[in-house]
Amino acid sequence: MLSLNLVVSLAAIVLSLGCMVLLFHGYAVRGTRLLLWCALFFLCLTANNVLLLFDLALAPGGDLRLYRFASSAAGLVFVLYGFIYEAQ
Repeated sequence: MLSLNLVVSLAAIVLSLGCMVLLFHGYAVRGTRLLLWCALFFLCLTANNVLLLFDLALAPGGDLRLYRFASSAAGLVFVLYGFIYEAQ
């Protein structure tokens, strides 16, 4: 029996990975740089979700909060840079 944490974490990983792949594909086809920055954001979000899966579901004794926050912050830096500098 799978726990609810495991199911939700796996769903979040699959969805963010799917968004990342579609955004990278859109960037490869069109070359719009904003798609690249958003794809990099979803790359960091996918890494955050993988770390969350390991932290909460697979190894509940560990503490990966610092790494999760770092991947979230890196993703926010990517998307903010894209929104600010690519809009000009």
